[in-house]
Amino acid sequence: PMKDLLELLDQLLYLLEEHERDQDAVDELSLERRRELCSLLEGLARQALTRARSLRDGMEEHAEEVTIAARREELLQRGLDAIAHGLYADAERVLEAALEEFPDHDEYYNHLGLVAWERGDMVRAERYYARAADLSLMRSRNLDPTWADPSHRNYLRALEGRALCLYQLGRFEEAIELFELLGHTSVPDYQGCYYLAGELSHLTGRLKRAIACYTRAP
Repeated sequence: PMKDLLELLDQLLYLLEEHERDQDAVDELSLERRRELCSLLEGLARQALTRARSLRDGMEEHAEEVTIAARREELLQRGLDAIAHGLYADAERVLEAALEEFPDHDEYYNHLGLVAWERGDMVRAERYYARAADLSLMRSRNLDPTWADPSHRNYLRALEGRALCLYQLGRFEEAIELFELLGHTSVPDYQGCYYLAGELSHLTGRLKRAIACYTRAP
């Protein structure tokens, strides 16, 4: 520990100052003083070595974290590049392979949901978005998400994607709940979700609920 190291240094300085005052050369020190000085120097060396190893381990651990983060981002960028070029089969292959390395990465699931949506597979898209939402929520400490907090954006994107999938799949009640939840956020772009919730409530014959949602829509 650093405290032990400082105590050894203090003792060593005291011993050296004492001999300087006596103007004795180190090679003329008494046997007892030599042993004391030798013990202090050996203790100082041990403490310094222990401290150096601790610092090196910390640096290696941090370097490993940086390497992992870089790898995770590299795989995501590969998937995004494939999506940008409309290569959805390639994007799906890259992102699914990425999940084998990082199975709890919500962004991979979010973009797999987008890929499935673009390929017209609403069932798989809804599952991907649902998984992305669950993982994002587990990482968030705040259950009242806002777009202003970057850590909530993946969660809100996942909810939006899943709500639209549920709409397409005819699972209207589940879609209404998600659209209302999105509308409750402070995100301006999501206030229109009240209209979608009103539309689905209207379609299912829940007119009072539909009116309430329409009233809150922009």
